[in-house]
Amino acid sequence: MKIVVYEPFGDASIRNALGRPGYSSFFVLAAVMPVLRRLGEVIQVADVADVDGIHERCLAAGEACVFLCFTLPHLVPVDLACPTIPVFGWGFPTFPCESWNDDPRHDWRVVFRHCGRAITLSRAAEAMIRAAMGEAFPVHALHAPVFERFAALGGPTAAILGARDMACRGVILDTAADARFQNDPVWPKPAPAAPLPDQPPPPAPEPPSPAAETAPEPAPRIGPRARLALTAQFFVAWYRAVLRDVLPAPLQDTMSASGRLGYRLYRRAMPRPAPVVPPSAEMVEPDPASLPELPLPPAIALRLSGVIYVSIAAPDDWSKNFGDLVSAFVWAFRDQPDASLILKMPPLAEDGLAATADWLAQHAPFRCRVVLISAFLEPAEYESLVKAANVYVNSAACEGAALPVLEFASAGRPVIAPDHTALADSVSHRHGFVLRSSPEHNVWPHDPRRLFTTMRYRLDWTSIVEAYEQSFRAATQGGDTYRFMAARAQAAMRDLCSESAAERQLRRALAPELQGGLSAPREVAA
Repeated sequence: MKIVVYEPFGDASIRNALGRPGYSSFFVLAAVMPVLRRLGEVIQVADVADVDGIHERCLAAGEACVFLCFTLPHLVPVDLACPTIPVFGWGFPTFPCESWNDDPRHDWRVVFRHCGRAITLSRAAEAMIRAAMGEAFPVHALHAPVFERFAALGGPTAAILGARDMACRGVILDTAADARFQNDPVWPKPAPAAPLPDQPPPPAPEPPSPAAETAPEPAPRIGPRARLALTAQFFVAWYRAVLRDVLPAPLQDTMSASGRLGYRLYRRAMPRPAPVVPPSAEMVEPDPASLPELPLPPAIALRLSGVIYVSIAAPDDWSKNFGDLVSAFVWAFRDQPDASLILKMPPLAEDGLAATADWLAQHAPFRCRVVLISAFLEPAEYESLVKAANVYVNSAACEGAALPVLEFASAGRPVIAPDHTALADSVSHRHGFVLRSSPEHNVWPHDPRRLFTTMRYRLDWTSIVEAYEQSFRAATQGGDTYRFMAARAQAAMRDLCSESAAERQLRRALAPELQGGLSAPREVAA
């Protein structure tokens, strides 16, 4: 059997594509590839136009062929003769059941009916598809098989508080070496830079004129539309956090319906902005070849100690709740120098990293340590990050695959995370620290209309602080609680994301081809 696979990013472009829409498909396919090779001959294509040629040759030879397309369903081609299966992660409780931009594929039911089956990366997405397509629809939840690789890095017996080293090629901001974040007089302060030889010292700045001191430039005033939008934003946040859970269910439904109606009326009253995407254009994922080439940064070594928290997030990715994750850490450990947070971010431009550092400086002073790593980590560098970690942190509002959670938990690292969407498969009170969350209205991320058509999960900030404090106590007060949780995390991942578990799911999904049939696309009633 031939298994043709496609994902939009490849080895040559993934370094510069981190943080882009759909980039995680590269890592999911890389994890699944060894299992696929057990089931048949795997052919990876860079262009879906090559799929039907492979399929025709297989038909001529009497060999089964199937195409696994690692993209969201609205990007899956539906004009291929080769049997096609979308493989995707989705972090929302509903999927698009309507079309826009004159492309019927935006109604995912069209794609599912054409393909006749689907593979998702979480049980939550599997249940969502069954609810929309019928219980008989063949959909399978496949978790990226990462257990064997990361369990080998050292699990519950790894050192908890000892000194650890890691190295990577990246740009690093370390608050332990930056005077902006320190207020303790015993901490070393960097010496002022000396002028270069044979150069005069820089001139002293001129004192401001009295007129400049007495007549500061007035701050710009915001308009009525901005005032209305801010008022509505803070009112909705107050209602959800303070009032909604104490109201009876009928009144909650009435308030929600009123809010949706008011939002629609507001949008109709506002001037229609110019469309970001022309109505005739097709929504496609970014072309990896068009991404800017980033220079390779120098190698840097880090010495770490104490309790090390790690999170992988991009500052501009709203779904990861980057601000809540960092601010809760700084608040929980503002007086604790033995707590460190490593934030692994995609390679950022210099101004992006500077803006993130400036935002972090607004939370100073604090004695805990925050390390920002802006880099693409090679496999060995990523493994050194996992080895250094004690706890992995995820504060996402929605998750489609939660791949880092699977990886760190497989290595025996307890996880701080909410238990919604894809995270519900791998997060538990038995082997982690579960964050409180509640649903709120949201948009499908690829919908250019920006309509409130689905939900995401709003995290309780205080529960993030509590989870940090509880995990720190578990790791430092003897360590037995931490080791028990680490062992249970590893055992849970063995059942969830091992290669044997992935092979079982793939055999179910590819049963027609594995049984020797030359299957073709088929219609399945919704």
